[in-house]
Amino acid sequence: MTGLPGNYKMHPYVTIGGIGSRLKCLSPKDKHLLYYKNRRIIEWILDIFPQAQIIGEKKTHSRKETLSLISQNKNILIIDCDIIPFGFSYDLIDTNNNCVFAFTTNKSKYGSIQIDENKIITKSDENSHISKIKCSGIYYIKDLQETISKMLDNSIVSGMIGSKVVMEDSFMRFGDVEDYLDSIGQL
Repeated sequence: MTGLPGNYKMHPYVTIGGIGSRLKCLSPKDKHLLYYKNRRIIEWILDIFPQAQIIGEKKTHSRKETLSLISQNKNILIIDCDIIPFGFSYDLIDTNNNCVFAFTTNKSKYGSIQIDENKIITKSDENSHISKIKCSGIYYIKDLQETISKMLDNSIVSGMIGSKVVMEDSFMRFGDVEDYLDSIGQL
């Protein structure tokens, strides 16, 4: 936890355990090793989170399996390897509660969440377009084992119903060919 600004008590992890099959048609390399401008995606992420540990170098079969590799259990910050979270600030996280960063889009390809008037997650669905609110790829988890025990299938947010949501509009996304080409300015 060294290197965190201020008095933040969290353990940041970049998860790279997935196969990344949606981008294999562009490159055989893992998503985090692809380039945005003059640097690899992982280099941009580690610039924003220099204290982050990388988890999942040996490929796993699921998000649960990747998350189970994390040694700490409390105050975990998960950063997906296929985003660059420009505009991220630790000050946006209420460390007394689970927290999920989200954005709005009409695209149905992302898993959706529904929130109430207090920006608390009431429902999630990875496969259906239940709302325009989508997970951005950063999750603050107070108790990792509790979240893992509530997860359905391969969805972190399914284990985080009741979490606070922080809306963002500045993250770059690289999860599939369309996102990657859009982010590098080729669409």
